[in-house]
Amino acid sequence: MAKKINTPEFGPLSGVRVVFSAMEIAGPFAAQMMAEWGAEVIWLENTAYPDTIRVQKIIVSILDVIYIVCVSTLLQMKEEKLF
Repeated sequence: MAKKINTPEFGPLSGVRVVFSAMEIAGPFAAQMMAEWGAEVIWLENTAYPDTIRVQKIIVSILDVIYIVCVSTLLQMKEEKLF
């Protein structure tokens, strides 16, 4: 059994214990908000099927690269007062 960590008490949800087992965007966001408001959040996750948003590979498209290059070029031009 895991050892209990003493956490500071703060926020409107101080003293509330939440058992969290959701996946995707809304579930983890809600658990994060409850933790920020002072709740003790216990996260249960299926090891065979972890949260898909957290474990997905990062895919950078060619349009993302073109956008980054254009923005950095424009910022450099502005800094050098070329326009």
